Amino acid sequence: MLLCLEFLEAHDFRLLPFEPMQQICKPFVDVVDVEGRNLHATSNLIQCLCHFRLSLQRGPSGHNVHMGVRKIVHIDMDAFYASVEQRDDPRLRGKPVIVAWRGKRSVVCAASYEARRFGVRSAMAAIRAERLCPDATFVAPDFPRYRAVSRMAHEIFRRHTDLIEPLSLDEAYLDVTENKTGLPTATRVARTIREQIRQELQLTAPAGVAPNKFLAKIASDWRKPMVSLSSSLTR
Repeated sequence: MLLCLEFLEAHDFRLLPFEPMQQICKPFVDVVDVEGRNLHATSNLIQCLCHFRLSLQRGPSGHNVHMGVRKIVHIDMDAFYASVEQRDDPRLRGKPVIVAWRGKRSVVCAASYEARRFGVRSAMAAIRAERLCPDATFVAPDFPRYRAVSRMAHEIFRRHTDLIEPLSLDEAYLDVTENKTGLPTATRVARTIREQIRQELQLTAPAGVAPNKFLAKIASDWRKPMVSLSSSLTR
């Protein structure tokens, strides 16, 4: 699902006070589900839009023109370590997988979405994860392999931009305001990257597109896995 915040262009956000902006935006952005937790994001998003409206300037014709809008893509691979394990071992596909060493002092490095349905989360004690999901398959982490896959993903990123801010092996911000492939919109860039990762790496990579990192992060987290949100202002 690609949800476009086209209402941004339909209203003069330089003039609207907070409450009307909240009412306009509420039907579009209400609850974001991040890691199984309900996060009421409307107020935070509206506050961000209040700052963003400062980048809008009314042109001679009376219409809003966009000044200095960046095009930021946030990529956050789905359950990265667990997805790599499921990709490389067909026996694990569709089954709950927990990437962790067994033991009282071990913690979960990653959990497949099948395991997350039982409440298993990253950084959780492995012994608790085993109690929550006793039928899960535990796989010892293989960080050299994960780093190799991450390098392949970054090679795909570099086809489109050199402005990459890595956050972890499976997460990065990309500035595609001027992309190297000549694609006309940031949304097209994000879709192309996502498809290249799917075809070449057999992994899924939700992508959020927005004028800043904050909104791009919300976009890529929107009802994961494999959902992205883009703002028409970044097209």
